[in-house]
Amino acid sequence: MPNWLKDSIIYHILVDRFSTGNKQRDFSLSFKTSKNWMGGNIKGIVSKLEYFKNLGINAVWLSPIFEGAYYHGYHVTNYFEIDKHFGSKKDLEILVKTFHKNGIKIILDFVPNHCSVKHPFFLDAIKNPNSKYRDWFIFKRWPKSYLSFLHFKEIPKLNVENDDVVNYLIEVGEYWIEEFNVDGYRLDHAIGPTIAFWRKFSKSMKKVKKDFVLIGEVWFQGIKKRHIETLWFLKDSKVKERTIQKLVEQKTLDVLNDIAMKQFENVFDGCLDFTVNLLFRKLLKKKMSLDVFWQKIDEHYKKFKKNFVLPTFLDNHDMDRFIFLAKNRENLVAFFSSLQFSLPQPPIIYYGNEIGLSQKKRIVFNKEFSDLEARRFMTWEKVKDNPLLQHYKNLVLGRRFLKRR
Repeated sequence: MPNWLKDSIIYHILVDRFSTGNKQRDFSLSFKTSKNWMGGNIKGIVSKLEYFKNLGINAVWLSPIFEGAYYHGYHVTNYFEIDKHFGSKKDLEILVKTFHKNGIKIILDFVPNHCSVKHPFFLDAIKNPNSKYRDWFIFKRWPKSYLSFLHFKEIPKLNVENDDVVNYLIEVGEYWIEEFNVDGYRLDHAIGPTIAFWRKFSKSMKKVKKDFVLIGEVWFQGIKKRHIETLWFLKDSKVKERTIQKLVEQKTLDVLNDIAMKQFENVFDGCLDFTVNLLFRKLLKKKMSLDVFWQKIDEHYKKFKKNFVLPTFLDNHDMDRFIFLAKNRENLVAFFSSLQFSLPQPPIIYYGNEIGLSQKKRIVFNKEFSDLEARRFMTWEKVKDNPLLQHYKNLVLGRRFLKRR
């Protein structure tokens, strides 16, 4: 495991919702949300370099920038191109070089489990019975019935038991490292592909760049019994399907997360820690005491090898913002962020956490467009003289000082 990941303080950006690079337009978009593109782009991120330097973070995780059907980037239509809404390959080259010069690593979001129904490979597969791409997907009854990400038919599942698919995805992964020198991938829906695929993928990425990092998203929120057939990590893991099925029915998310993450210990450098995220939220809702929280934290960390990294976060793009759950009380955000930064794992700051960016209503999981609430445009007018931002700067400064000792 590369040392830099263990010592990182990661800033998580939803590219379309962060900055347009036009100060006047950024201000006009603040605290608005939309199911459409809002204009955030790579140049906008570069324009905020001084903001990142002042905050003190040393890694940035970007939402998917590949050509796709929607603003969030998770419906890919071309893995080898950057979506025009986000800018150009030259823009990415400038971003990586500029941030590297300032000691900031770049992590891209990689989506190998599924692609968009608008991807040309899938379009060919459903139109042509003799298509070479037909076996790139998992048709239960061609051409209308196929496996997808959970039950979302607009993102068909890629068949990673097909060597051509595996080789293609590895080629894509290698391309962005070789051409742009990015430092890591956050691996979307890691429980979707097989572990055998991940082993091949991981080995190939490390050959290209020795200190490259792979961080898996292992999460069971919203997963139901009917979705289990799409979770291919079960095919070659040590976990029995009936065990997962039982835990899914019981909605025991913390146990599910930990059991699944264990399967990736020798495959990835680490996994996003949804178990700790759940513990933060239980503590906030007073479903446990602080003493019990620390006991659970200790029990949780003991399950994993010391070199397996478990980055922590208060919230992300798929869930209610923590400040909203805290009824917009910044003192509670300050307390819980201090708690987060006191843990021995890398902290992630979801854009806007540090300035109190909130939402107006709860997210209903799996309800179309409900997650837009957690994806409002960055509120840049709240940056100046913001006590919460100063608190975050102090947290980052303190953590970096302790890491140097």
